[in-house]
Amino acid sequence: HCLRWALPPLRSYAVFAGRMPRAAFWWFLGYCIAAQLFARLLDSVGETVSITLHCEPVVRLALGLPMLGSAARRLHDVGRSGWLLVSPAAPFTAWVVLIMAASQILSDWLQTSSIIIVLATLGLLVNLVVKLRAPGAEGANKYGPDIRANDLASVFE
Repeated sequence: HCLRWALPPLRSYAVFAGRMPRAAFWWFLGYCIAAQLFARLLDSVGETVSITLHCEPVVRLALGLPMLGSAARRLHDVGRSGWLLVSPAAPFTAWVVLIMAASQILSDWLQTSSIIIVLATLGLLVNLVVKLRAPGAEGANKYGPDIRANDLASVFE
């Protein structure tokens, strides 16, 4: 039953439109994590015999866009924009810009602000996970029809 969620997100490789059910997203995330752990294991085995395999970066690159697309479609299912995925990066980006623009005078302030930036990023990550765990909106929304009323094939069209 759960294996049916593994391949459809890969077939719609970089599709960010539409909606994705909660179970489909979390099963696909689990498969992505398992694939990454397996790739890391292969890299570790390769290192013990002095062979550099680089499996983990390849898996990350291969699954990156499908995972982003799945997360965006999951957010669409709860009625949120997929752009919410970039929100945790905003405080960090602002902090980097401040570091690049700041002179030595601001160094003490930058050290203090680092804690604030980390806490803000963590808060936004928690907010994102809460939204990804939320049940989907009932009925059609601006991102598409209710996917619970459709079959699996229509989820990944």
